[in-house]
Amino acid sequence: LSYNQFYELPLNLVSLTSLKYLDLSSNQLTGEIPLLNISSISFANNSLNGCILFDDGVEFIDVSHNNFTCIEEWTPGLNYIDASYNMISRIPAPLYAMNSPVNYYFFDFNQ
Repeated sequence: LSYNQFYELPLNLVSLTSLKYLDLSSNQLTGEIPLLNISSISFANNSLNGCILFDDGVEFIDVSHNNFTCIEEWTPGLNYIDASYNMISRIPAPLYAMNSPVNYYFFDFNQ
């Protein structure tokens, strides 16, 4: 569903319980993202804002090139996060701690 000029998230996404991968990158989405129980999510290259929220099932999330200002606590299953090119000023310590389950994290070009 990338590159479709969506302005808002389709309402039925929250009810899709068996969906595992969602790519809504490079649209024109604004506002905040809802909690979705999807293992792999990409919202890159939009105009989303607020805090990045994680559901327990998220393993991979790409929210780069948006306007997010904060990150909520991480989820134990999270393995990869790209939150580069946002306006994040503080990263929760568990994300970059030595014993963190997050193997890949990118926070380049934030505040």
